[in-house]
Amino acid sequence: MQGDSMADLTAKQESACLKYIECGDKSEAYRFAYNCENMKPESINRKAHELFEENGKITARVKELRDGIEKRTNITVDGILKQLVEDREFAKSLDNPSTAVRVTELLGKHLGMFVDRSEVEHTVKGPLVIMRGKKDKEVGDG
Repeated sequence: MQGDSMADLTAKQESACLKYIECGDKSEAYRFAYNCENMKPESINRKAHELFEENGKITARVKELRDGIEKRTNITVDGILKQLVEDREFAKSLDNPSTAVRVTELLGKHLGMFVDRSEVEHTVKGPLVIMRGKKDKEVGDG
């Protein structure tokens, strides 16, 4: 059953919401729903963030979809977290440290304690111009 908030979304927005619920990746959901053929990954990430974090209608629709899943499956975030804690303790009791560490990592990720990082390298060709009001300054020679 779909709520009234879906009526306020475009077909592409609804498609992005459904894909996000399926895959859990905002950028992937954005790429699925929108034409990103000529966009840089950074632009896609920025647009996905704007769509999912700054658009109240999208946020409400994602919550509505998640709530529906929780009701149908009786699986909640609290339930998953409790199960993970139990699984970690069970892994410890079996002297299985790799599983215990993995479960601890999942718990930490959920709580926002770990952030996936990637290194981005960019080469600038030609002079770099720094804009400061009405004065421009060239840095380097290429």
